[in-house]
Amino acid sequence: MIATATKFDADYARPCMNHPHDPRTPEADGDEVEAIEDAIKDAREWLQMAETAAYRGDWKRARQRLIEARLTLESLVGEAQ
Repeated sequence: MIATATKFDADYARPCMNHPHDPRTPEADGDEVEAIEDAIKDAREWLQMAETAAYRGDWKRARQRLIEARLTLESLVGEAQ
């Protein structure tokens, strides 16, 4: 039996593009993945501290924690224009 691709096959496979287990997806550099995960973890911690400070009514400290979260993400992706 000869395998043939149909329009249905292409439409069916499309949602899987760039899925981690899709062999067509390029592998990410281990250091890059670790840096991204660390930045997300650090930003999440700053946001949690900002939320706690805001809940307590300490707006100055909450604002400072939000700035730290922003700087953490900017160090990874660059400054927004």
